[in-house]
Amino acid sequence: AHSDVIRTFTEKIHLWKRKVQVGNFSSFSHLNELLSEKRNIEQYDVTKEVLSHLHSLAEEFMHYFLDVSMENSLWILVQNPFNTDVELLLESLQEETIDLKCDSSAKRDFETMKLEKFRVKYLPMYPKVGEEALRVILPFSSTYLCEAGFSALVVLKTKQRNRLDVENDLRCVLSSFNPRISDLVKKKQQHPSHQISSKILS
Repeated sequence: AHSDVIRTFTEKIHLWKRKVQVGNFSSFSHLNELLSEKRNIEQYDVTKEVLSHLHSLAEEFMHYFLDVSMENSLWILVQNPFNTDVELLLESLQEETIDLKCDSSAKRDFETMKLEKFRVKYLPMYPKVGEEALRVILPFSSTYLCEAGFSALVVLKTKQRNRLDVENDLRCVLSSFNPRISDLVKKKQQHPSHQISSKILS
């Protein structure tokens, strides 16, 4: 799950900070190699810079993504509403969460369906809980779409094609629909001059 990836990377940042604080740069192979080769580099300055960068990176993650630790009651509600301590939630969510927890059909579906499909199915029935879940989940998908868009743009707009208007091409690349080329070709009317040439040749 995306949340596991975020939580894993956040934990790694904390690990890297602890190691760097004691002068251990083994997690950064290129930097570690450079420091080993150039003994005259002031290690204190390097340590300070790396710690500052890691601190900024951790803050950026917390800015874009909510706390995904399992101690966060809202995150538990998103991951598994049936294990949620209602008392820890906002009052506006408590009664609807109780309704959801006591819905035996919903519990059966939760055990058999993917989390995304479960949320879509029960959003109309439990709108407050569903909207809160979407607010937590949405950054993962939207960030992925941004990255996919930039990657596609890099491929399309090269030095040789730097004046290219990529809007239409980019729309095709990012679309989840597969074009039915054969149907499009059938509907395309043949040019009259081509039809005349075909008759003459026949």
